[in-house]
Amino acid sequence: MFHVKRADRRWLMAPLAAAIVLITACGVSNDPDGWASPLTLDDADGADVIIIRTDREHIAALDISVRPLDEAAVRWEFPRENDGFPGLTEPVDAHGFYGTPALLGPDGEELILADYDEGTVYAVRTDGTSARIIFDVDGRVVASVIVDPDRTTAYITATDGCVYAVDTESPGTATWSFCDPESEVWGTPDLAQSRTYGGLLLVPGLNGRVSALQIEREGRLAWTFQTDAAIAGNVVVSEGRAYLGDFNSIFFALDVETGDVVWSALGADWFWTTALVADGTVYAADLSGMVWAWDVDSGRLVWDAPYDAGDPVRAQPALTDDGAVLVIVTRKAEFHAIVPATGLGIWTTKGTEDDRPDDVLADPLIRGDAILINDEDGRLFEARVNVDVVCPVFRAKEAASACSPPLAAAP
Repeated sequence: MFHVKRADRRWLMAPLAAAIVLITACGVSNDPDGWASPLTLDDADGADVIIIRTDREHIAALDISVRPLDEAAVRWEFPRENDGFPGLTEPVDAHGFYGTPALLGPDGEELILADYDEGTVYAVRTDGTSARIIFDVDGRVVASVIVDPDRTTAYITATDGCVYAVDTESPGTATWSFCDPESEVWGTPDLAQSRTYGGLLLVPGLNGRVSALQIEREGRLAWTFQTDAAIAGNVVVSEGRAYLGDFNSIFFALDVETGDVVWSALGADWFWTTALVADGTVYAADLSGMVWAWDVDSGRLVWDAPYDAGDPVRAQPALTDDGAVLVIVTRKAEFHAIVPATGLGIWTTKGTEDDRPDDVLADPLIRGDAILINDEDGRLFEARVNVDVVCPVFRAKEAASACSPPLAAAP
């Protein structure tokens, strides 16, 4: 059972209250919105397109080269206004997109995305011409769907603790599955390569367990790692290590070969972010707003002290294209720019009181000097490196927003 440290934890659990008996007993409603992050799409006709969640029921392809950025910029929306979509015979009853869409197919011609409430996984053509159902799970889907490097096999995790490997060229049935009924899955797994077992899928669970599943042996268990608290964040694999944090405020680096702890570090609060591994450093933030930087080999704190963002952070830390600035976005959409090597703050900015992002849980998308975020209501906002302004730039079915500076095109 989870230990809720503060009353303000209700914002964290509300979208998935039915998943945990403790939170349900507290009377928090199950009203999912979703936190799918923006995704850049390489459009065939050269348009500058991003995929965003526009509200709890819709995903859209937005051409950000269109000015002003209004409904004319929407290339397509899934599902359409009548809840239908070409290629599907039944209406789409979507409620909550949590996982960030992934590219599917040899040329990335489809997007794979999952509806939280119905547990239906779709593949949508990137040009918006059609969609198909890949798989239906018995539970609900919170984690992103993982696609293998050849973009044909999808790994789908569900809140019933099951993992399914699905050949997307022969959809509807799983080539193999693995179920741990004791563990719901919120965090997104990651793929790893092991000398002993070959390909592995590392699956985090709310029971504090990481299960390493052998891809070439129909999901047989290679090893497990067990911690004493829930793992709700994503697993990140880099150079033979798996990085993740738990709700006991402990961050771990695991050996993907054995599941053994290489090193661990104590944070100030629950870890729910996805770690960022870059240039020999692991960056992660916790729900007290502390941002940490550890050496990948030793777990030693790289900075003299953690950086205090002053507000819970779920969004993954991000580096600008030149690697000179580490960007942190808090739940209240306060943007913090940090020197990666020292942890010293460069600048901090936030939206105006009248038009500020509401609950930022999705990861930021960095394009040149522009930082794009999608809030819980599906609004798109932009900040700029070294510019003290956060601009609302798009809200579906509303008038175009004025923003200065304007939204940046791809570099």
